[in-house]
Amino acid sequence: MRPIITPIALLIFTLNSPTLLAEERTDHYTGKKAESIEQAHANLSKYNNKIATLLAADKLDPTAIQKIHNITYTLENALEHLEQELEQLKADLEEIHLASERGDADTINALAPDYLLKSKQLF
Repeated sequence: MRPIITPIALLIFTLNSPTLLAEERTDHYTGKKAESIEQAHANLSKYNNKIATLLAADKLDPTAIQKIHNITYTLENALEHLEQELEQLKADLEEIHLASERGDADTINALAPDYLLKSKQLF
């Protein structure tokens, strides 16, 4: 009897293994990438509207839930891109700030136009 339990226990352990689950996720949906601020904004608008449309139904069925799941990947990519742009914007502003403390007009003139352009795109 013991030899039968051991293979069964091994099978259960293998099926519940985090490594196996991680391998299953390698083909997981990745969503659309946002390569620019404009594309990130467009993806947020488009895919937020898709979620809103799905939510307008009386009840979320499993198909709608799966669609929302897939949509979230694109939305996460868009937000990640905007977050990276915002981090760069903060770094550029800090450089402008430090340059203004030093009276460094060259650095301000070099960085401020791009800072202003990107900040308008983000907000």
